[in-house]
Amino acid sequence: GEQQVLTLQAELENVFKQLNLLKAKNEALYMELCEVKQAAATYSHRNKSNECRVNQYFREIQLLQKIRAELVAKNQACLEEIDYFRSAYSELYKKYEKVIREIETLRHQTRLRG
Repeated sequence: GEQQVLTLQAELENVFKQLNLLKAKNEALYMELCEVKQAAATYSHRNKSNECRVNQYFREIQLLQKIRAELVAKNQACLEEIDYFRSAYSELYKKYEKVIREIETLRHQTRLRG
């Protein structure tokens, strides 16, 4: 009888010790879980922030592409206008040279008649 009581008490104490160890491990795991949840929340927040920045950069890129397309179109129009003026200048210069030659011819003829 008494030996059984002592044995049961020892087993009960052993069970309480194991229970206390499990409680301590459970508490440690709970703390670790809280840290993991906190880290996950932080990363989730950072991820959302990064998503917002990426979306903002994407909108800025789209705007810059639109501006670039407009500038390319304006540049093309300017190049076409420059080509037109070059051609017009070339024609004008040819007429100028023709007039100069005609004046020289008239001067030469006037001297010969003179």
